[in-house]
Amino acid sequence: MTVLGLFLSGFMSVIAVFVTGLLMTAAQKPETNARLNQEPHLFMLVYLIFGGVIAMGLVVTIAGIWQIIFGRRNMILIWIFIALIIATIFAGAVFRGMAN
Repeated sequence: MTVLGLFLSGFMSVIAVFVTGLLMTAAQKPETNARLNQEPHLFMLVYLIFGGVIAMGLVVTIAGIWQIIFGRRNMILIWIFIALIIATIFAGAVFRGMAN
């Protein structure tokens, strides 16, 4: 769980940085800048999804470390992980509805 959580957080962080770089490059062009300024709520939802996946990875990492140290699962961390999954799915559904 620890390795999986670190991979998930790290990989999603790299994707977030890459997307931010692409958006900054697109914002410098006048024709795409006007379109980007019309829908700022979509950026908030995209970064909310990125943050949710990064948070899930961190919770899984902490849960894995807990299990290594104590030899059993921490149910509070498991419930936090499940809540983050539900919140991320909800944000994805909202984003999909707004993008159409």
